[in-house]
Amino acid sequence: MGTRFSIVHDFDCDPATYWDIFWDEAFNADQYARMRCGRTVLAQHDQADRRVRDQEIRPQRDVPAILRKLIPQGALKYVEHGVWKQPAGPLEVDIKVPAAGARFAMTAFYSVTDLAARGCRREFAGECTIRIPLVAGMAEKTVIDSMRETYETAAKVHREWIARRKPSV
Repeated sequence: MGTRFSIVHDFDCDPATYWDIFWDEAFNADQYARMRCGRTVLAQHDQADRRVRDQEIRPQRDVPAILRKLIPQGALKYVEHGVWKQPAGPLEVDIKVPAAGARFAMTAFYSVTDLAARGCRREFAGECTIRIPLVAGMAEKTVIDSMRETYETAAKVHREWIARRKPSV
């Protein structure tokens, strides 16, 4: 059993605007650059009621010491398989770290809820499981803490893109 997490941010837009920006490739290029991550879309296609996207993410930072038994320095990357139920979500995400094999697993749901006149709320919630004897819990906490920092940057970028779409008064 892994460590459960929930990362929540509120935004000043409706859910449709949030998702429209989320899927915009220019937004993704800006967001991942500002999160200091390389990104390659491996596949993306729409089906009748869903969008499927596989992407490789390469964080441009050192592997934390506690994770070096699992991921060698210089091998930090993960593959995200996402299935989004169109048009309003949720986005179901399965993350694999190739260097870690079966010793790392993360599954999550990315949902956006309408808050009526107050905008919308994005929640990324799931479970991170790392199989390293004696330090699994600490390793999972390290991954989740890093993810929280990254999501703060992502929320800032998303808010900037939302503000650009608002009409000037």
